[in-house]
Amino acid sequence: MAELLTQVHLLESAVNLKNAQNASMNRKDSLAYNDIFLKNQTIYSEFKENFTYYSSKPEELEIIYDEVIENLTRMQALEERKKQ
Repeated sequence: MAELLTQVHLLESAVNLKNAQNASMNRKDSLAYNDIFLKNQTIYSEFKENFTYYSSKPEELEIIYDEVIENLTRMQALEERKKQ
């Protein structure tokens, strides 16, 4: 779940940035979401059901998000090293 959430949040950031620049979500963005779910062997309805479940269990969701933050931090560090 943490890996899936990491990927979803990265994509949402990209989509939100695009929307802030007055470009609407397009078919390519939609396909990117589908690719994430396919890669993680799930579908949107299962993701939504799991997220709803974990949302009702804040302690478990916090543990998952700690891992999401670790994943994003690790990705950011790798990108910064590439720039050096």
